[in-house]
Amino acid sequence: MLPEHHHPHDKQWLIKQFDAIPVGKRGAVSHKYSVAYREAHEAEPVEHLRDNVARRAANTRLRVYIEQLHKITLHNISSRL
Repeated sequence: MLPEHHHPHDKQWLIKQFDAIPVGKRGAVSHKYSVAYREAHEAEPVEHLRDNVARRAANTRLRVYIEQLHKITLHNISSRL
């Protein structure tokens, strides 16, 4: 499930990132990505910078989320050992 608002050049990267997210959380994460992208795009006053600013904001948010998810998963696994 790709976010409604995203840059077309990020499609393949987004597919790979969303594969790392539990299926039950993908809809909410996709929505939050889309909101971050749209808000950053609309907030940038310089038209030719909008796509880059939006991509950076949304992709950074997604990267941080996946990093945190990975850390939690590793912690849960190691605590069971």
